[in-house]
Amino acid sequence: MEREMKDYREFLCQNCLPIADELVSGEGCVICDINGKEYIDCCSQTLNLSLGQCNEKINKAVKRQIDKLTFASSRFGSDVQMELVKKIMSITPNSLNRINLKNTSGSSANENAIKAARKKHGKQRVISLMHSHHGQTHEMMRISGKHFDKAYLDKSDVFFADLPYCFRCEQSGADCQFKCLNSLFENVDLFKKDFCCMIIEPIMVDAGVIIPPKKYHEKIRELCDLCDIALIYDEIQTGFGWLGTFFAMDYYDVTPDIVTMGKGLGAGFPISACLMKEEYDVLTYGEHEITYGAHPVSLVSSIENIKYLENGGLDDVNEKSHYCKQRFWQLKENHACIGDIRGIGLLFGIEFVDDNNNPDSRVARYVYNQLLDNGILLRISKVGANSNILQFKPPLIISKDQIDKVMESIDFTLTELERLESNKKVVTRIQNSAISQISGA
Repeated sequence: MEREMKDYREFLCQNCLPIADELVSGEGCVICDINGKEYIDCCSQTLNLSLGQCNEKINKAVKRQIDKLTFASSRFGSDVQMELVKKIMSITPNSLNRINLKNTSGSSANENAIKAARKKHGKQRVISLMHSHHGQTHEMMRISGKHFDKAYLDKSDVFFADLPYCFRCEQSGADCQFKCLNSLFENVDLFKKDFCCMIIEPIMVDAGVIIPPKKYHEKIRELCDLCDIALIYDEIQTGFGWLGTFFAMDYYDVTPDIVTMGKGLGAGFPISACLMKEEYDVLTYGEHEITYGAHPVSLVSSIENIKYLENGGLDDVNEKSHYCKQRFWQLKENHACIGDIRGIGLLFGIEFVDDNNNPDSRVARYVYNQLLDNGILLRISKVGANSNILQFKPPLIISKDQIDKVMESIDFTLTELERLESNKKVVTRIQNSAISQISGA
């Protein structure tokens, strides 16, 4: 692999260099690298591979489509495009009745949403959240709180609200006063004057699987109505099954003005979409049609994906979710370094803390590396300077046996870490005692 990595370094830009051995095959939740090592993929690659590798039904549909029609431009459309449109309309609120499928990534779908809101309201400024992540085009990085510290991004027209981080809030639970919303409701007059929209991730996966209470989303809807601005739900990470529902808006029972979707929509194939109320259908031809958007091959993958969810896939997720919760709570009870387990469906965040309940990035990194060595792949979330949260977001088809293996590996890793830490403390006490005796002598 060192020879091959040398080739990569010679030609690839530094931001897209691989940091692990090449993958050569995969089936379901298991991937295999060039050395024959297998991994249980608990992060769905880039949090997008909802039905795992080489899904039989999707592969068959894709092969049929390739032999039938390779590509269709915006001026023609295709039969599979209309089939997918009708599928999406059947699983979303009736008020969201316009869709643009000419997108290929979460970034382009979110660009689509922001453009529509700006044109409709005739205003430029945007409300976002600290630590949010909405994509990697220049505009989406500008409005993402994740990149707040990057000097080359002008964020002067973006208002960043506080994170709804219940675990780190003194007033969470029954005593919640929604302090995280104070800065928003204090600026209503400003928002009415200069702002076109608020864009939020209903559940903030990259920021550490931050799951606001339902009342939070009700208040956000109230704020946007009060200010006459668009509420945009970035459902790139939360759509299509991971929550045991089609979307987070189903879970929260709140209807936004615009919804963006991607990742799980294509089950591994490049496609995204922007769904909106009719009043936001304001962009004309030439203002947002990405060349490879609505690609027929990706469309058929999306159709098969939705069929799976409609025919028992969501029920299967909810059943496995209950099982995961039981296993995760057992881990929390057994290991004091786990400060919080939070999750819905098959999306969980595991937050590691020190003895004072402060973020412990060291433990998170240790667990991540040990699991990687043991053939289990997760992701680390970063909130500010703290990388202390592991994400668990496997393909929806993960088996209970695979879940068991993951949980047992986490338990073993933490037990070993605690043993090592305990031995260090014993050695330190002995050393301190010896030093004390020498000093006393």
